[in-house]
Formats: sequence, C-alpha cells, structure tokens
Amino acid sequence: PDLFRAALRHRALANSSLAEFARLRPLLKPAAIKAFVREAVTAARTRAGSVAFAAQLLAAETDAATLRDFVLALEWVHVSPAQELETALTKLAEADPTALMVELETRSRAYLNGRANAKRGATLYQPIGRWLAIAHAAPRFAEHARRLAQALREEFPTLNGLRDALRQEGLLPDKLPLPKEPAR
Repeated sequence: PDLFRAALRHRALANSSLAEFARLRPLLKPAAIKAFVREAVTAARTRAGSVAFAAQLLAAETDAATLRDFVLALEWVHVSPAQELETALTKLAEADPTALMVELETRSRAYLNGRANAKRGATLYQPIGRWLAIAHAAPRFAEHARRLAQALREEFPTLNGLRDALRQEGLLPDKLPLPKEPAR
C-alpha cells in the first residue's frame, strides 16, 4: 500500500494529473493532502511543475486567499504555455473576481509599459486580450472588463495590435463611431 501510494503521488505530480490525484486523494490523510498541494505549488513556482495543476489543486483543496496569493505572485508574462496561466486566472476569477480585476488593471498597463521586460507586440497583446476576456466572463465584471479594454485602447492609441487583440476577444466594438464635426 505504501509503495502504491508513493507511485500514485509521484505520477500525479510528474504528470500534473488531476485524475491521478483523484485516485490518490482517498488514500491520504488531510495533512498529506495539504503537503501534496504545497509540493505542487512549490514545483509550479520554480517552473518544475504545472501552474494550471497547482491552481486547480488550490481551488479544490484550500481557501480563495491561498489561490489568490499564488496567482498574484506569478509573473504572468513568463508563464508558459499561456494556457497554464489562463487556467489559473479562470480559477481565480471563480474564487475571487475582484482581486483578478484589480490586478488586471494594474498589470496590463505595467506590462504595456515594460514591466518584467515585457516586449510590446502580439506576444503581449494576445495574452492581455485573453486575460480581459476571462474577467469579462465573470458576469459581475463584464462591463468593467469592457471599460478597462476601452481605457487601454485610449491610453495606448498607437498600439494597433492591442486594439485588434481586444476586438478579437469581443471587448471593443468592430467600428468606433466617427468623431462629430464641430458646429460652424
């Protein structure tokens, strides 16, 4: 039994497998489950593990504050592949959408201004669009996400790639109204 448990534990961590964890969970005591989650989070922070797997475990096994701390401690532009971060952001949106929205307001501008050596271009604009789309999916923050997208568009008017990415995610209208001519 101990060898089987150890093998399941290793496979679940090595493969970032929720299915393996589901098989392992009934065999563990609560303290061992917490230790497993901590180990998965530590591996994700050191890039040896899956960010998505750690976020899913945190969402299922701990409180929202721990998940929020984990996701907000990540440098989002450096998480690869992008789907890993998107899964983590989705879990955060489900647990604490306010924290996600506040962080999006701060980070999107910071990344566009070069935080963490973020380079402007499609490799930055596409993720920002997807992150805002995740926040937009939370019913309470749909309008707020659209307003943030519009504010980014106005703050960075020369970034046409950003405009296109935000439009692609449905956060900006396809056509902006023409400016009104001044009265003569």
